[in-house]
Amino acid sequence: VKVICNLFASSWCEICRQFTLILANLYNQWNSQNKEIEIIWINSGERSQKEWEDYYSEMPWLAIPYNDIRATNLNKKFRPIGVPSLFVVSKEEKILLSTARKDTYLKGVKAIDDWRKLYIL
Repeated sequence: VKVICNLFASSWCEICRQFTLILANLYNQWNSQNKEIEIIWINSGERSQKEWEDYYSEMPWLAIPYNDIRATNLNKKFRPIGVPSLFVVSKEEKILLSTARKDTYLKGVKAIDDWRKLYIL
């Protein structure tokens, strides 16, 4: 895996649902040949295990389990301004880019090219 992203999103947020569809499509394209990217969904407001499971069923990537203290800790650490938020992070969980959602909309499949460069710096 060359790029790691943390996704903060919730099923009750319609923009999150739309972004999840776009990101899932890109994720599958990015990983079609080799594993280029991993995304980790961090629950940002699901109110029940069922809500979490229903929303997660739309995602092809990893997730922090429902009610896992790591989700609370990551929300505190990254402090997403709103949802959805997508951060490119290092393996040590340091923020390399906090505007990856914007890149996804503006650059589409080419966004990953810029994100890869963040690991070289």
